[in-house]
Amino acid sequence: MNEVSRICDRFRARLRALLVVTGLGRLAALGLFVLALLLAADWFFHVPRGWRLIPLLAFAAGAAALLCWTIVKPLRRKWSNREVLNCLDEAGSGGGMLQDLYELESGAEIQERQDPDGVRLSDEAVAALQPLAQKVSFDAALSRRYPVRWAALGGAVAALCAAAILALPEYAAIGIERFFNPFSTRRWPHRTNIAVVEPDTGWRIPQGESFGVTARVSGLEVPSTVTLEYLSADLGFWMEERLPVGPDGEVRYTFPEVNDPIAFQIPITLKVVSNPS
Repeated sequence: MNEVSRICDRFRARLRALLVVTGLGRLAALGLFVLALLLAADWFFHVPRGWRLIPLLAFAAGAAALLCWTIVKPLRRKWSNREVLNCLDEAGSGGGMLQDLYELESGAEIQERQDPDGVRLSDEAVAALQPLAQKVSFDAALSRRYPVRWAALGGAVAALCAAAILALPEYAAIGIERFFNPFSTRRWPHRTNIAVVEPDTGWRIPQGESFGVTARVSGLEVPSTVTLEYLSADLGFWMEERLPVGPDGEVRYTFPEVNDPIAFQIPITLKVVSNPS
């Protein structure tokens, strides 16, 4: 292998390394940032299961496109020796010397090498240029500034995400599960949880009968009272009832006589039937 080929091989190896560093840094920075935004949006809006499939597919498509654009496509490009030398000369790394050395080392294509004196002069020129070629620097043609910036940014975003996971492990675990499993029923943590107990007979009762509503309150903060909001089809507007929370966390309320459908704020609709089966 001649000196020019070795220089070109080193150039291509350096270029591949810088492309990988840049691509991974960009992928980490943008991917983790967008993922954090999507998790925050899910926490804020409490996106229902099934619907979370949409942001998951969009995120996967974006990550795949970014991976292809920033790593796969650049790495698949083939750099010929001539293109490498042109790049180095344009950057001022070779000073035109590399092109001359390439022509001399290709030998058979130079007319002057058809006679012994031409061969001798050509070999002397190659011998004089090879030490200079060994000192060629790639810094002007392959700057490390851009890859280093992306790598630093990707590392900084990854460090922030790691710190957030360590600070809020429960939220992080729930958010990751909800995002990557859009059909998961796992809920975000609440300081106060109110669960309405479904009656054994369901949400249908005979007209004119009383109906009891039971709810269980739990969480880090259990209030002393809760507000029951319901809409009666007869009245046509929302009503409020402030109810005390018992020592066991249960809340009970009884509608004395139900004649019309009632909708709760949860929402749950209580249907009234004239002839229950």
